[in-house]
Amino acid sequence: MNKKWIALLVVAFGLGVGSKLFIDNQKLQEQQAQELVQLEKVSESVLYGENGAAVEIFDQTDPRTRVVYFGFTRCPDVCPTSLAMLAGALNQIDDETKATLRPMFVSLDLSAMPQKPLPSTPTTFTQ
Repeated sequence: MNKKWIALLVVAFGLGVGSKLFIDNQKLQEQQAQELVQLEKVSESVLYGENGAAVEIFDQTDPRTRVVYFGFTRCPDVCPTSLAMLAGALNQIDDETKATLRPMFVSLDLSAMPQKPLPSTPTTFTQ
């Protein structure tokens, strides 16, 4: 084969590989941007804690690891048992490690009853 044809094939191959890498990188950047937008939407979610005060689960300034339990305040069987198990596990951890954790109880039943908001119920339930 002629050296010009070999050089032309090498250049064409290089352009093809470069184009493929560029397109794949663009798709990856678009996907990461979409994930970031979704994360921003989630991080804007507001939950309410004791006395109706807003609580941010995704607080970027708080370095503690969240231990989140989702349950019902009107759950006579499973929820108290699960919370007791969680409390027992937390009691077995040394104080230094415990300081790096932020246990949170998220009630799932308060929003189902907007006519009867009970802001003190989760506090009473978790104690």
